[in-house]
Order: sequence, then C-alpha cells, then structure tokens
Amino acid sequence: MKMKSIEKLIIVVVAFLVVSRIGVFLKDLYFAYYMGVEGPTLQQKILSQHISFILFSIVNIGSSIWLYVESRKAEMKTWIWTIFGLFFGLMAVAIFYLSSIYGHLKYVERQKHD
Repeated sequence: MKMKSIEKLIIVVVAFLVVSRIGVFLKDLYFAYYMGVEGPTLQQKILSQHISFILFSIVNIGSSIWLYVESRKAEMKTWIWTIFGLFFGLMAVAIFYLSSIYGHLKYVERQKHD
C-alpha cells in the first residue's frame, strides 16, 4: 500500500517533535551530569544556543521547501507559503493543511448546492 503525502508528513513531523523534545532533555541531562551544580559556562551556553539555532533553521528550511512544492501542486501562492514556512516551520505546515482542508470543504459544499 502506497503512503499518501499527508501520512509521510505526519511521520516526519512526529519524528522532528520527538527528536527536539529528547534533544532538550539530553542537553539538560548532559549539563547536569558533567557540570554539576555550577552548570555550563557561558561559552558552552552560547555553543548550545548556536547548535539549536542551526537545527531549527534546518527544520524551517525543510518546511519551506516542502510548502513550496505542495503549494505549487495545490495552485496556491508559492512565495507566501515558502516565506511563511521559513519563519514558522512546522506551524506553517499545519496551517497549510488546515487551509487546504477548509478549501476542500468549501468546494464540496458548493458542489452540493449546485
């Protein structure tokens, strides 16, 4: 059985969310275990922030590319969805699907009245 694009998206989103939550926990666990009560130094905090920024940027870029492809298929304004995905990441993907579902429901309702 072939997976639909929405099923693939759900798997990817869930994987990203699980990895991000586990990553935050592991970072705190690492700092607590190796740094003790003192905690991380300023340089270690800055490095951790940079790594987090890079990872979130990768997710946002991936989301914007995916939104570009999907909005092009759906004949929506690609540049709006791409920029939206670049700044808001997975939240933009969720809003894209909600707007797609809403548009489909309105189309079905119009078909019933005609």
